[in-house]
Parts: sequence; C-alpha cells; structure tokens
Amino acid sequence: MRVALVVLVSLAAGTGDVFARDPEFGADLVLFSSLYDVRGDSPYNPDNLLAGLPRMEHGAQARLRWRMEGEYGVLAVGPRVAFSKATGTSAASTDTRDTKAYLQNWLVEGRLGNFDVFYSRELMLWGPSQFASPSNPFFIETNGVNPFTELPSRDFAGVRWRINDRNTVALVRNTDEGRDREVLRPFKPETALRADHVGDNFAVGAVASHRAGRNGYGAYGQWTVNDAVLVYFDAATFRGSRRLLALAPGGEPGGAQDWQLATRGDDRKRHYDALVGGSYTFAGGGTVNLEYRRNTEAYTGAEREALDAFATVQAARLRNGSDPAAVGAAAGQLGALVQPYARTYGRDTLYAQYVDRSIAPSTSLVVQVSYGLNSHDGSTTVVVSHDLNDRIKLAANLTVPFGSRHGDTRRYLDSVLFFGMTASF
Repeated sequence: MRVALVVLVSLAAGTGDVFARDPEFGADLVLFSSLYDVRGDSPYNPDNLLAGLPRMEHGAQARLRWRMEGEYGVLAVGPRVAFSKATGTSAASTDTRDTKAYLQNWLVEGRLGNFDVFYSRELMLWGPSQFASPSNPFFIETNGVNPFTELPSRDFAGVRWRINDRNTVALVRNTDEGRDREVLRPFKPETALRADHVGDNFAVGAVASHRAGRNGYGAYGQWTVNDAVLVYFDAATFRGSRRLLALAPGGEPGGAQDWQLATRGDDRKRHYDALVGGSYTFAGGGTVNLEYRRNTEAYTGAEREALDAFATVQAARLRNGSDPAAVGAAAGQLGALVQPYARTYGRDTLYAQYVDRSIAPSTSLVVQVSYGLNSHDGSTTVVVSHDLNDRIKLAANLTVPFGSRHGDTRRYLDSVLFFGMTASF
C-alpha cells in the first residue's frame, strides 16, 4: 500500500499535460446501526465465545474518491475512514470502539495506443450473475447488495490490450490479498489470462488461471433474447481442491488418534462449477432473476456431517476445557471452519432475486433468496431504500437465514438488520 501511495503522489506531482482533464472528487458519508441476533447454541461459535459477535453496532464511514484521467493514463484513489461502536452479548464480546483508515481501491494506469498497463487495488468482478462468478479466480462471490458494507478488495498488476471496440485481452496477476485476508492460510499469487468479446446482442468471455502449480479454466456469457429476456451462464473447471475436511479419529489407515482438519494434498480430481440463469423484466419495470448452480467440489452429505461432528467436539473443549493450550487449540480449529475453502457448502444451489426500482415514489426494493438443495439451508435478504433527495438516501437491509441449523448459513446468526443513511457530496 505504501508503494502505491508513493507512486500516486509522484505521478500526480508530475502529470503536466498528460492528464488534461480536471480531477474528479466525490465523497459518501455512510451512517448505520446494525442488530445481530446471535445464535447461542451453535457448535461453530459456542456461547459466542469464538466470534464475539456484537448484539448491536453503530458505525460511520467516509468513502472518498479522487480520479484524474487523460490521454496517457489514469490516477485514482478511494480512501476510507471508519468508526464503529459495538455492544457485546457476552464476556467474549464486550463493548468496543474501533477507528481505522485504509485504501479500498486505487488505480495507477498508463496508456499507450491500445495497450494499458496498470497497478490497482479493486474488486475485479465480471460475469452476468447477481450472486456468483465461478469463472472468476479472484472473486467468486460477487453479491454486494448490502449498501452499508463493501466487499474487501485485492491488489493487481496487469496489462490490457484493447484490440477494438468489441475485443479485449488482459493478463492480470493478483499480487497481494489486500483487504481480502484469508483465514489461517498463507497468500499465494494467482495469474489469469482473460479474453472478452462483445457482440450486438451477446457477450462472451474466457479465462485461464494459474495458482500454486494448478490451472483453472472458465467461461461466461449472456444473450439478450429481447427487451424483456436475458439468459446467461458462468462456469469453471479446475483440478484439485483446497477445501478443509474433518477427519475422524482412526478414520483412515494410520490416521490420527484425534479429530483433525486436513486438505487432500493428493486430490487431482477434476471439478466443475457451473451457473446458468436468466432474467425477465416486466412492463412495469421490475426484474426477476433465477439461477441454478452446480459445484462438484462442494461437500457431500457425509463430509458435512463430519464437519458438524468436528465442530461439536471442539465446541465442548472450548466451553469446558481447563487447559489453556487445549482451549486455544479448539478455538483455532473452529476458527479454521469460518473459511473452509470449498466454493460452496452444498453441491446444488438455487438463487432468486427480484428488483423494483420504483415500488413507491423514490423507493426501491431488492429481495434475494438462496437455497442449498443438498444442505437444506439458505437465506433471505430484503433491501428497501428511499431517496430523500438527490444527495441523501435512507436504507434498511434485513438478512434471515433459514433451514437446517447444521448447514452453512445459520452457523453464527439467526438474523441481522442494517439501517441507516448515505449522504453523497
């Protein structure tokens, strides 16, 4: 991050006539409160001892943006300053105050003819899905419907060839995890080659990626059938998996005498992760999206049961242990389950979204539902926003997990409600 700041300042000081346009500056002030209905009997967070989730949180965030663009390049930066006060639900989550400043995004880009060379921190998203992009090796989950939160960004370096108005090729390397910190795993750079083509009523793209000796391949596309109907797909194939598995004592020849989490280092099986979907826009303006996703890397029923049993054992040790070392080890094992690295928990998932930008004067509605056909759990999210004027927007975001209490969506919370406002300047 320091290197990026030095480059930004140096280039800004010596831009000369390179950046002929006036700089653009803007800011959003986000004020919010959130209410968390923390699940108390979860083996993944027993008595809230592990996660220490608050019952209530109040926050303020300044989202700043500055951009200078010209014939030969772009300079942009998006700093954030955030303050929060959380009210705890147990001794593990006492009242806390937190103030932090960071860079959510930046861009240093040089242009020469049809070629762009860039170094950035950003959310490098693509694909037509409202929920996920299996072909994207950097950001598979793309859902950013909550107006009070931002997906964590990553650092990239790359070169882009704009062949013409319809065709683009880019070579990108994820140089650092940025703000998207992985839990208990060392970061490893990943490189992707991406090609895009835009037609009159369709768009397609292809991706090849490489990370730690393993290759992945993906494709995505969409077709505008008519003014009301859009169909699309997003898919990937890869060999091997980074997912964590819970291994029972003596569950394998020569196995350990206690539960453990492990990856299949010799897993060379080819997996597929494919999403198909479509949208329909009604005459009144509302749009509904339906999507189905199949991921062969996800956990089988037996593997999900093993994870649940593993969590139950570790939760008992965390609650009742007298040995600090054993309690710490149990907390670490449960912490690893926060991010088990499978792309999805169950193998088959349904998604639905309804958007109406004018459900009432100056008021919009977004409803999202996801459901795992194998894990029998899901969540419903409702977002209502109202424009007081051109600068101030009020919003509320409610998410309610449902279904199996042994699934993925209800491990920590029974519901969470955000409400607040955004003022733009």
